[in-house]
Amino acid sequence: MKSIIVHIFAGAVVLLATPSASLKAAPDEKLAKTDVSSIEDRVWGSDEQDLSRLHLEVVRMMQKRPASPWAHYLLSHIQVRQFSMDPSELHLLRQASELAQQAVDLDPKSEFGYIALSDILDLMGYSGKAAALLDEAEASGINTTWRFPFTRARLISDQAHNGRVLGLLEKALNAQESRPAVIVPYIVAVLQNSFVGEELIEKLADWNTRNPHLLFDQASAKTYTDLNRPEKAYEIYARIQKSWPENREAKVNAAILLYRNLKRGRDASVLLEKVLAESTENLEASVESTIRVHLAAAYLSQKRNELAKANFLRSMKISSDVVPIIDFAAKEYRVHKQQKGLVDFLIKANREIPGTGIAYALLGETLSETLKDHKKAIRAFRDAITLEPQRSDFYNGLGLTYYRMEQFPDALNLFTAATRVDPNDATARYNEACALALLGRSEEALGSLQEAIALDPRLQLTAQSDKDFASIRQNAEFHALVASPENKLGPDSAPQPAGEEDERSLAH
Repeated sequence: MKSIIVHIFAGAVVLLATPSASLKAAPDEKLAKTDVSSIEDRVWGSDEQDLSRLHLEVVRMMQKRPASPWAHYLLSHIQVRQFSMDPSELHLLRQASELAQQAVDLDPKSEFGYIALSDILDLMGYSGKAAALLDEAEASGINTTWRFPFTRARLISDQAHNGRVLGLLEKALNAQESRPAVIVPYIVAVLQNSFVGEELIEKLADWNTRNPHLLFDQASAKTYTDLNRPEKAYEIYARIQKSWPENREAKVNAAILLYRNLKRGRDASVLLEKVLAESTENLEASVESTIRVHLAAAYLSQKRNELAKANFLRSMKISSDVVPIIDFAAKEYRVHKQQKGLVDFLIKANREIPGTGIAYALLGETLSETLKDHKKAIRAFRDAITLEPQRSDFYNGLGLTYYRMEQFPDALNLFTAATRVDPNDATARYNEACALALLGRSEEALGSLQEAIALDPRLQLTAQSDKDFASIRQNAEFHALVASPENKLGPDSAPQPAGEEDERSLAH
């Protein structure tokens, strides 16, 4: 029997530093807010949710400086990125092209319009033409800055040797008035794509020696974390905090290491409480939500369950997407073997933040599988199905509840319902086969098992030792089906490489 684990993904709320996530906190952001150059840093480093706000900010800037080719270049770049996120919005690409051409017309000796035009050509798949445009512009005697080698590096990043790309990026970094907050994330990304482990750390250290920047430290800390050397990673974050106390991200990442890897939950919660206290006026809801889930996890590691529950709930209330938070919380409760605490949290979440099917489904799974309270589990799963009737795993979870109660006809009906909702749900089809076998319907069981294995060949191995198939284990057809090196039902049913079970299911 296969059990659905209705988690989505726990990693979604982990704030461990990556170059892209670090841009908002780069050293150049310490410049005065009136320094308009920092706008360029923010435009290049913004995430999707910030683009609309920056779009309005640059539009207002253009209204004050309508003859600024720089402002036209920035707005063109924003609209190129917005088009990349939704290619159906063709008007964005047209507007970006018009802005780029206007930048050229406003100042033919400035680089801004040519860079914007080359980005558009590159987006359309004409990287060669984009590079030729830059060559022609430079040959004509325009004024160039760090932006030209930086743009050239981006244009050739998919075709050229990384050494050449890094050379252009270093040239851009060392140019007068360069913007490290824009350039360094690309250097880090190239290094991370080219090297791993200790070699990556050496390369990052070399770059950091020649061109000191916070992002090299943060990337090194992340690499040490990946190498399971949390002490070294924590040392780096502690050093960043000492030299730059305003760096919120370093504090949060240090706290994550403290509670998750170094077994210092108390220190982690103190640090995260300090971050929240320092950021009461300028903390975005999404950032606060992320900090609070980690604060909750730190409290949970200390068995301070009420504080953990309060922060998980607060995180959900201010978040635009509660599903990853619920999943993260469930996994943290399970790591600490606090299933009753998980039930308490989910019940309160369902009362205070109604309408989330996954919370009811997780509640049902925990009540049935762990606490054996099947009647309450049935109610929870039915609520989940009412809220999200197209989730096949919810029907499967309810079916498993009846299976554990040995009410196999009811279990079979729900497994079959799950396969109707999603015909490609291999787990539901496999469970249908189990229920059919337990009910003595051998031929139907073999047919369902064959379909399940066609959807996921790894189920052959699961079926070999599954006690539910005891009634058909001596059947020659069953033996051929589970012992076969590959399933021959169709061209798409070849076995996949061996690996871990799908994260949404766990063998019983």
